[in-house]
Amino acid sequence: KDCRPKNRFIHYWHNENDPASLAIDNVMALFEDNDGNIWVGTYGGGLDRFEKKTHRFVHVLGDQQNQGFNNIHCFLQDRQGKLWMGASQSQVASLDLRTGKFTPHRLNHHINNVDVRAACEDQDGNLWFGTVGAGLYFYDPTEASFRSYTQKDGLPSNIVYGILQDDAGNLWLSTTNGLCQFNPQTGKVRNYYQENGLQSDQFNYNAYLKTHDGQMLFGGINGVTAFYPDQIQQNSYVPPVVITDFKILNKPVAIGGDNPILNQDISQTRAIKLSYKHTVFSFEFVALNYAIPEQNQYAYKMEGFENDWNYVGTRRFATYTNLDPGTYNFRVKAANNDGIWNEAGTSIKITISPPFWKTLWFKFILFALALLIITHFINYLRQKRNLLKARSLANLAQLRLLRNQMNPHFLFNALGSIRSMILISKDKAWDMVSELSEFFRYTMLNFNKVEALLDDEINAVHNYLNIEKVRYKDSLQVSFEIEDEARKCLVPAFICQPLIENAIKYGMSTSPLPLIVNISISYQQDILSIDVSNTGKMIDSRHDSPGKKDVHGTSLENIKQRLQIMFEDQFKFHLFEQDGWVHAKILIQCEKLKEKFFVAKEGEGVEA
Repeated sequence: KDCRPKNRFIHYWHNENDPASLAIDNVMALFEDNDGNIWVGTYGGGLDRFEKKTHRFVHVLGDQQNQGFNNIHCFLQDRQGKLWMGASQSQVASLDLRTGKFTPHRLNHHINNVDVRAACEDQDGNLWFGTVGAGLYFYDPTEASFRSYTQKDGLPSNIVYGILQDDAGNLWLSTTNGLCQFNPQTGKVRNYYQENGLQSDQFNYNAYLKTHDGQMLFGGINGVTAFYPDQIQQNSYVPPVVITDFKILNKPVAIGGDNPILNQDISQTRAIKLSYKHTVFSFEFVALNYAIPEQNQYAYKMEGFENDWNYVGTRRFATYTNLDPGTYNFRVKAANNDGIWNEAGTSIKITISPPFWKTLWFKFILFALALLIITHFINYLRQKRNLLKARSLANLAQLRLLRNQMNPHFLFNALGSIRSMILISKDKAWDMVSELSEFFRYTMLNFNKVEALLDDEINAVHNYLNIEKVRYKDSLQVSFEIEDEARKCLVPAFICQPLIENAIKYGMSTSPLPLIVNISISYQQDILSIDVSNTGKMIDSRHDSPGKKDVHGTSLENIKQRLQIMFEDQFKFHLFEQDGWVHAKILIQCEKLKEKFFVAKEGEGVEA
């Protein structure tokens, strides 16, 4: 018989010398099951069952405490009679009160150290668990599987303190950021905050209750919020949306003035024309709903640039940067405090004009210029081809053909570089046009000549490299070593540029960047030496033949043919790789003339 005094408080605590005392003094949860048993969840001592008759405690879990269930935060008994408990380390467990079988479950194997603080069984027998940091978890007993709902799904917070179900089947969740109404069937969420009448946005652990008449109570830091869910009315007003401000570079755009962008208020404007220079612009907007307007929601998109809506919550502005020239349609829609959306919203047409170098007329001028140059070359070749009546003229025709293989390829590359540079700097682009003009002026002046002064060839090479350096930027480095006497030599026209072009072309594919090209030209003891070298490796020709074993590209074979025409056997051409450099080296036997030019000696050869 219990001889303890009545109408008195009885204090139970942990006694190290009494194994039947409370496991630990820190008690987190209490629960009475359907059979009247009292269950005690402790922090650090696991699960205890209180024996009413003996006033002793039975430590239920035993060794299971070492598996994460030494901290018990909440209890629930399901309709099958199993006792469920929420623990630390993202774990819940069921205890079959008839058999004593203990079954642990982990909410998510990718989440650790999450406390389970609330538990609820809904009308369909499904279980719901509230966590501190991982949101709401649904457990399907038929499949023993979990699914999570977090802020990404619309919850106001990932910390859920309490869970209650109303008579309509909705779950009500108390959190650290308001109260949430959650529909388990659809996943639809409606959130309520202090401005809706809550005691505050902050609620507390284990402070929730549903009364027999359906009233719900949730305790927080400023008292208790009590309500009947079926008496909460929804705001069905569809709010109009208005664009209230338009800014360029974060400055409001004035109405009127010289070349005005706005001729009337932005709220009444339906179309705007902007320049490509207006790289950053923004809109501000508002929904005309005055019932808790701070809970109005917004979404916007720029049709022609975006396919999906940007749902931005309560944010009331949108900013865009560096839109391409074109026509767009900016749309914005809004929802009232109860999530009723005005899907039509409002819109404004935006036209961004392109810079002149992107206009059709400018592209036409570039095309016409290229076509004019190419046509000029074609007509010139046709005229000269009709005048060929001797071997010398045939040789000239061969030289023109070889130059024709070179110039269009370079022309298109140069025009492409000019077009790219226009976008960066018009002044630099104009300098490139000047370099290109000088190069083609030299080409036309020497087009029908077999020979040319080496000094003029070098100047043309400088024009060519100034354009190529813009194209390759820091990936190309070129150096010159030229003796003054060598500049006075007569050489086959257009002999230097193909050597350098060949070095750049193959060097870019075989050399670590930056590619280094060195042009060394000297005149010693009647021998003119032209050595164009580059870092990298040699590449064999795809069409090797006995006569072309040392060819490093078609252009080099063409140079050998032109040297043969002008100097016959008085030259040597070497293509070799040495110490990480590829050399294209030409040696010509020359002598000095009174006119201060140099020509090949008759009947003499050059030693290798």
